[in-house]
Amino acid sequence: MDLAERALNAARHRLLDSGNPAFLAVAVVPGGPPVLGPLVVANPQAAGRGAEALEDAVPGAEVVVVGCARAGSHLRFTVRAAGAADVLLDRLEVRERPIGDMPVV
Repeated sequence: MDLAERALNAARHRLLDSGNPAFLAVAVVPGGPPVLGPLVVANPQAAGRGAEALEDAVPGAEVVVVGCARAGSHLRFTVRAAGAADVLLDRLEVRERPIGDMPVV
């Protein structure tokens, strides 16, 4: 599994439990578990500042910013290199809705 996938898998649940949009810094350590930043934030700039702090706290790790935005039943996940505009992963997923959220006909 590549770096972006590992970061997304580690951050997914925290992002889905947060607001919309949501961003989280993640440090991916080679051969070890990813380390999540302490805060989920609503804008990528704040997540970038968190990524800088995480880089200092976890030496030798590659730090990325994982984002999630929801629109209806669609989720867009992005993984970007910290401090750069490079998109490492951009994924659109369809979220299944619980029966209670479906319209009554």
